[in-house]
Amino acid sequence: MKYIVVFFLALCVLTLADEVEDAKKKHHDQINECIEETGISKESADKLKDGDFSERDEKAQCFTKCFFQKVGFLDSEGNPQADVIIEKLAHRAEAKEDETLKALVNRCIEVKGDNECETAFKIYECYRSGINYKKHEH
Repeated sequence: MKYIVVFFLALCVLTLADEVEDAKKKHHDQINECIEETGISKESADKLKDGDFSERDEKAQCFTKCFFQKVGFLDSEGNPQADVIIEKLAHRAEAKEDETLKALVNRCIEVKGDNECETAFKIYECYRSGINYKKHEH
């Protein structure tokens, strides 16, 4: 009986590891698709991903919009999806409590730019500056 339990637990761990790897691959693929679609350099995209907002040009802004749409932060019409943003950020953010994260996201989705790309960029800049991210591998 112990062997069955150990086997089952090992199977669960392997399945979870596969799911994590699949999610990482999908995330990487989405980034690469947006790099190709917007013409931003990989270096600039990496800086932006790491919270460096020094490059504020149209490519950086439209890369943000592209990625946000691919992960569901924006719908196809460019409208922010607060519930999706909160759900996905909760896994990466070191928020003190859920209500703090919700308040931050709800405040940030009200930020507007001159176009959809700039709006997405400003939303990202707003929430990124308001939370601490857990350390993770790229």
